[in-house]
Amino acid sequence: MGPGGGSLGGATRRARPLLAGKGKDSDAEYKEVLYEAYGPGGTGFLIECLTDNVNRSAADVKSAVTKGGGKWAESGSVAFNFERKGIVVVAPGADEEQVFETAVDAGAEDILPAQDEDGEAGGFKVLCGMGELAAVRQALVGAGFEVVGDQSGLAYVPSAEVETDDDTFAACEGLLERLLDVDDVDSVWSTVEGLN
Repeated sequence: MGPGGGSLGGATRRARPLLAGKGKDSDAEYKEVLYEAYGPGGTGFLIECLTDNVNRSAADVKSAVTKGGGKWAESGSVAFNFERKGIVVVAPGADEEQVFETAVDAGAEDILPAQDEDGEAGGFKVLCGMGELAAVRQALVGAGFEVVGDQSGLAYVPSAEVETDDDTFAACEGLLERLLDVDDVDSVWSTVEGLN
């Protein structure tokens, strides 16, 4: 297994502020697209992009996947391994039992320990169905918990994690970084256990 702990049950989500600092033309028409790839060691990656040029985006993502040791996947061949879920991140310092009770009463499915961007433990990730996201978030805020807005939202959560050795984990981490360097990439999710 690679270093670190699973933050979303093995899912990786690194969202960027949409259009911020990308020099995007505000008059352009943007589309959300989802690409799929196989990573090293039989892992799966979903790559969500916001682009004004689907052809350029596909070429850039495909290039990053190939250079990162992955293989481009046909639509549906990786995505079936993921479920679309709501995620509400509660800031560190909250009482786990109180977060659990409040979240479950509002329709949450599970609560996991959260990690910050440096991999340090702190706070909680509350998982819920897409339809319950607003109610769960509102219940937690209403109960006085601090919700980390830029880490909360919709995510793809893997139905099964892939445990990897250290070399494969490092290769997957390299692929993730390559994908995040593509301008149009907004979020990346993976089945790699511990990659966050």
